[in-house]
This record gives sequence, C-alpha cells and structure tokens, in this order.
Amino acid sequence: MTTVSVPSIELSSRKSDATSYSSRFDAFGFPLHDALLLLPTSLARPLTNKASSRHHRAWAQYWWLVATERGTRMPAALPRPSNDLRILVAEGVPVAFRGALWPLLLGVRQRQRDQPAVRYRELCEPPPSASEASASTDADVVEAAEQIERDLDRTWPGHERLDRDALRRVLVAFARSVPEVGYCQGLNSLGATLLLVMSEEDAYWALVLIVTRQLEPGFYSRTLWRSRAEQEVLRALVGALEPKFLRALHGYRFDIEHFCTSWFLCLFAGVLPMEVCMRVWDLICFVPAGDGATVILAAALALLRVMRKPLAAAARAGPAELLRELEKGPAALQPGKAGGGDRFIAELLLRLAWLRERRGELAQQRERASARVRAQAARMQEVRDGTRDAKEARAADEADRVAAAREARVAWRAPPTSRGAVPVAFSGRFSKKKAPAGGAGRTIQPAVGRPSGKKASLASTDGVGTELNDIGMNARL
Repeated sequence: MTTVSVPSIELSSRKSDATSYSSRFDAFGFPLHDALLLLPTSLARPLTNKASSRHHRAWAQYWWLVATERGTRMPAALPRPSNDLRILVAEGVPVAFRGALWPLLLGVRQRQRDQPAVRYRELCEPPPSASEASASTDADVVEAAEQIERDLDRTWPGHERLDRDALRRVLVAFARSVPEVGYCQGLNSLGATLLLVMSEEDAYWALVLIVTRQLEPGFYSRTLWRSRAEQEVLRALVGALEPKFLRALHGYRFDIEHFCTSWFLCLFAGVLPMEVCMRVWDLICFVPAGDGATVILAAALALLRVMRKPLAAAARAGPAELLRELEKGPAALQPGKAGGGDRFIAELLLRLAWLRERRGELAQQRERASARVRAQAARMQEVRDGTRDAKEARAADEADRVAAAREARVAWRAPPTSRGAVPVAFSGRFSKKKAPAGGAGRTIQPAVGRPSGKKASLASTDGVGTELNDIGMNARL
C-alpha cells in the first residue's frame, strides 16, 4: 500500500479502498437504495482513480510547501492566493483536504484571533425555556431553537453519519452570535454539509463566515430579501441566456422561485450529489468576500445549460414532468465524465468567469432587483393593510418583470454560448474557437489532456480543468 502524508491527514491510494464503504451508503453517508428519501447520492466514490491520485499528490505538495513556509504542520493561514492555488481550487479540493482548507480559505483562524472572547462552548449551550426567557434576545434564541428542533429530523433523513446533536449545537450557537439572522430556512443543510468534513467548532465558524462574509447581508434573514433579489437577477439572466426555457416556464404559470429557492438557500446541498455540490462550495469559500452569490448564479445557469435537452423534453410532456425534471435532474449529475459532473463544472467555471468580467452590469442588475423586491414587499404590505387592491398590485409586479426582462436583453448581449471557447467535448483537445463579441478576446481552454510537461496546469480530480488566467479569474478570484 502506498500512502501520501500531509499534516494530520493520511490518504491511501490503494484501489481496494472503494470497497470499504458500506454497500447501503455512498462515500458521504447518504443512503443508496431508498428512493423515497429523494436525497442525491454520489455513485462515483472520490479519490479512487489515477486522475484523482495525481490531483491529490499536487494538493499534498502544495500543502507541504505552505507548511514548510509557515513552519507548522497545520498553518493558521494560507499565503496570498497564487495562480497555482487558483488552478487547484478550480479543479477541485480533494475530500480529505476540505476540512483543513475550507476554514483557511474562509479565514476561520483569523476570525478566532480577532474575537478571542467568543467561546463556542458558551454559545452552544441550550437556551432557557420560553417561560424563563428574560430578554428579547433570549426570546429570539428560544424561538430559533424551537425551529431548529423541528428541522433536525427533516435534515437528511436516513443519513449514516450526520451527528444531529452537533448540528443542533452549531445552529443554536449561530443563532446566538448572528441575531440579525437567527435561524432561517436552509441553514440546517449548510451546517450539516460542513459537519461532514470538519470539526464541530470549525463548522460553526465556517457557517458564520459563509453567511456574513461570503454572501451579502440579507441573503439569510427573516424576509430572505437578498435571496429573492438574486432570484430576480437569475430570472433576467435566464431570460437572456435561456429564453425558450423561461417562456416554457411562464407558459405553465411557473416562475424561477418554484425551483431555485432551494438551490439558493441550501447552496445546492441536497440538490446536487455531494461531491459535485462540494465543488461549488470550493469556489464559494475561495472567492473574495461578497462574491459567493455570483458563484450561486453561475451554478444555477450551468445547471440549466447542462439540463437543456431533458428540460425541453419535459416541457413538451407537460407541467408535472417539467417540475419533476427540475427536482430530480440535478441529482443525476454524478461526478465524472459519464455522469455529467464534468460538463457541469466546466460550464460553471465558464459562467463564473463571464459574470465576473461583467461585474459592472451585474452590480446594476442587483441594485435594480433589490429595488423591485423592496417595492413588491411594500405593495404586499399595502394589500394586507387594505390600502391597495390586490389585482392592481399584481399588475404592478408584472410590469416590473416586463421592464426587468427588457433591461436584461440590453445588459446581457454577449452571453457565453458554444460559439465561444466552451468545452464542447472532453476528448483531451482544446477548444480553439473565437470568443463571442464582448468577451474581451479571451479564450477558455480546458486543461483536459494537457501534456504533463506544461507548467500552467495541474491534473484535475475528474478530468476537467480550466486555465484561470485565460478566463479572467486571475488576480480577481
């Protein structure tokens, strides 16, 4: 047996490791054979093929260099992001490294040093009963704890390894330390995902930083207004990039919110197979503060792109089939080339680069979407108060959507399409096609099959990589 050693991590490259998993559960603990649970499972187990072994060795070498530079086996911080790190993250963090890398990418150790008075063990103490709550803050924590208790059993039922007691403590501590959010829909899935790869206290700090730093304020809140604004932006983007799908959706009187609310609030946990979902989280943890929502938008656009044909067939079959495909289609994107995970990640990187290059237009779209969401909330309140007619409010909402669609068609005139350098096939060749107008003349070149003598890229976990310099993420990701 050959073993690769990294600080406090031992990973084996023995091929028979794949058989050590229970036949009833996948590598992440999700049940394989209970179709009633509707939980996506990762049928392809990570770190069991030659490509993933090469990629793992590249990560081990990077970690060894960082540890040598910092003089410790477990560094408290990473050096300034380099091009090598950008390429490694884009090509995927190995499963065994995520528990160590995500906290460093998020700045957990730095936050712990900046807030030494915050004691996790004190924050996660059970709240007082409702009758003993002495202040409004205590009352809020008690209310949050009651909601958490109701959601615990609904979080990943049948999961083999999820520690629900630890999840309860993480969520209660979060509700205490971030009172403006407290507890809201989706946080249970975020906490459960973090507990899969890291310790309980690190999971708490990582949850705090994802919600308060990587995502804009208001994304998680009692009104979810920022999340709703991002859904407005997604509607505008889909109208520009996938107009046929949006017309089919509206033709059945459906809207974006019918399926993307769970995508956004759970950050695709429970939507995509966990290994593919964690590739999205790798990017959310890595991008600068406040850019996590851009990764979410790019992932949603990539999902709709790779599901274009099955969605078109489902739309022709009827509304029930369309909703079923939107619910179950993402779970079919298994890691690897054959499972569709490769193509999804390639499309995600393409759309993320394109959105970041158009950050000015994206900021304007977000500002307008936020204004529309606030106006809709005000009209809804007026309807509840009886000062506005409901029919008039619905007409105003529809007028806002028409205006937003018109603005989007103007703002997003150069969408990323197959006419650009999209990886149209994973045959080991590069796409040399010319970039579309407005694309700054850059060409996206997947690192699939790159000769080993090239210095600019490293082997990918699942065979798909991207030259980050070429797609505009260098020095900005």
